[in-house]
Amino acid sequence: MLKERFWASLVLSSITILVSIFLIWELIEKNFFKNLDYKTLHFLYITRGIAASSLLAAWAVWFIWKEKLRYQELFNRIINNSLDAILIYDKLGNVITMNKTARELFCSTGKELRTVWETIPPESKATFPTLLEEVKKGRKLVDHETEKILHDGRKIPVSIGLIYLNGKDGKFIETVRDIREKIALQNKIIEIEKDQLIGKMAEGIAHHMGTPLASMLLRIQMLKEDLPEHTECVTCMQKLNLVEQQIFYTQKVIQRLLRFARRPTNERHSEKVSLILKEGIEIIKPLINKRRIELELHTEDDINIQADSNLLGLVFSDIMMNAIDAMPEGGKLSVRLHRVDKDTAEVLISDTGTGIPADVLPLVFEPFFSTKPSGKGTGLGLFIAKRVISEHGGTIHIESVEGKGTSVFIRLPIIE
Repeated sequence: MLKERFWASLVLSSITILVSIFLIWELIEKNFFKNLDYKTLHFLYITRGIAASSLLAAWAVWFIWKEKLRYQELFNRIINNSLDAILIYDKLGNVITMNKTARELFCSTGKELRTVWETIPPESKATFPTLLEEVKKGRKLVDHETEKILHDGRKIPVSIGLIYLNGKDGKFIETVRDIREKIALQNKIIEIEKDQLIGKMAEGIAHHMGTPLASMLLRIQMLKEDLPEHTECVTCMQKLNLVEQQIFYTQKVIQRLLRFARRPTNERHSEKVSLILKEGIEIIKPLINKRRIELELHTEDDINIQADSNLLGLVFSDIMMNAIDAMPEGGKLSVRLHRVDKDTAEVLISDTGTGIPADVLPLVFEPFFSTKPSGKGTGLGLFIAKRVISEHGGTIHIESVEGKGTSVFIRLPIIE
């Protein structure tokens, strides 16, 4: 389209110039050259033709040069304003030129990018020459996902395109697209899909466990009624009561699981955080005593939040259970609640347990990820905790030192 417009403009301009020259010549001839002899007129006509041709040629050269500059400027503007980084380099990888986006990614103040090898991670340098050879042989490389090193040393995921320009000094043109946002969006979609899967699983588990638990509870109650009221049966009754309490607790956990599965819930009220924490501690108190764990509790009782106390209580008790599991030989469990500022409360749950390895710490909020032995954990506790706290407008952050302990920081918005 641009080519057609260019030639149309050139032809029309040339015709306009020729017509103008001949019209002006006719006017001059009628007014000044009426009485000239044939030879003189013939010479003037030849001169007119040469002058017209020269003028037309000069015009064409000027027009083509001007259009070339215009298109070159347009091309440069397109290249420099491209969202993709564009690098042009020779067969050895020496950078010839690059656009603005490439400079922002790969050049720092006072330091230019000299070779494309500076952008390639060490683990990819062995395979990159093979890739260049394949492109030289005619392979079309489009949307090839890899990694690049930025000017500050960080590695980012990118999608590259690569073409080879044949010639005496063959050149490569590489486009680089930052795909961090794309990957983040993909991960978000995966998280949503995982949420939906976990919700369905939770409903299924709750449904299949509810019936046998109800049956067990009924049998326990029947046994209690059938036991004679003799002293020797007191121990049996105590054990049955303990089993009954555990069944009630399991049913309560299942109800909480169902509430999570059927989110979102609007059952939120003004609740005292200290009371939710204390209820969570009561649930795990027998285990704290059994493990001989020292409990340190400090709370400010005037902190209220808008919360679903059941869900938040489940989160607190699960985090404290993780702390207890990390101290099989005993230790210290510290639970603190305080105001960070007038709008934010912080719950700090820390232990003196085994801690979490640094390479594992970034994965603890992933669903089905667990550091506990097989059969001891589902890998859903912290995943659910993060989702629930996020829905309450809060944040959760974990710090841990292997062999020294773990601290979980939960921040929630305060209501007056």
